Amino acid sequence: MSQDNPGANRFSIAKLVLLISGAAILLTSAIALIAAIGVNNQTFLQTSDRVFTSILPLVSTWVGTVMAFYFSKDNFDAAQQSVRDTYKDMFQDRLKSKKVEEVMIPFEKITGMTIDPDDDGGAGKIKILEHLIKKLEPGKVTRIPIFSKSKLGKYIIHESYLYKYISQIPVDATIKPETATFKDFLNHEENGKKYGDLMTGAVVFVSLNDSLSEAKEKIEAQGKKNAPVGCQDAFVTEDGNSTSPVLGWLSNSDVLKVIQG
Repeated sequence: MSQDNPGANRFSIAKLVLLISGAAILLTSAIALIAAIGVNNQTFLQTSDRVFTSILPLVSTWVGTVMAFYFSKDNFDAAQQSVRDTYKDMFQDRLKSKKVEEVMIPFEKITGMTIDPDDDGGAGKIKILEHLIKKLEPGKVTRIPIFSKSKLGKYIIHESYLYKYISQIPVDATIKPETATFKDFLNHEENGKKYGDLMTGAVVFVSLNDSLSEAKEKIEAQGKKNAPVGCQDAFVTEDGNSTSPVLGWLSNSDVLKVIQG
């Protein structure tokens, strides 16, 4: 039987089971009845009664068990898919009804860091241990948004990559953990990719009027492109462009809270 079409296989098995069951009933009944022919009518009637009261329940149970085994999975999968579709539609409706502006963290309340001056030269003034890691709070602050002095969104720095960078600095290196700067971090390469490029790709830009559904789709699409860091965040601007000042920050946690109600 083909493994590529389990539905056809189940149909063939079901057909075979029914044919064999039907044949078994007919054959057993025929043998018993033929054996009873020639005996008195009372014996023939008793034999007929015993054949059908004994064989039919047994075969029926067997047929039911086999059919349930092969078809219950389909029923379960169909029910499960129906539930998934219902919840998906419900969550989508909930996300479509909310604007990014209603859920985002306003710029003034963001726990982030500003690069001064606007260009990445200012990154050389920011120390990893002294400035960035001190902003982290276990279970609360695990990602740090970085902005330019003019409030342009630059990076989203992931906690795991900060610790990873510090732990990988060789003992005999010119750069020491206590003197390592954000600029050193951005220029660090791993598997041919600079951390700076990965952290830039760890965020998308959405507009105030985008729905949460639209923002979620943008975040997920960017996450697939920006391996291995992914994307869990969006900077919110007036028009959704990266050249406009950031007005707020939307994370995947904010979207999840809306989904959970």
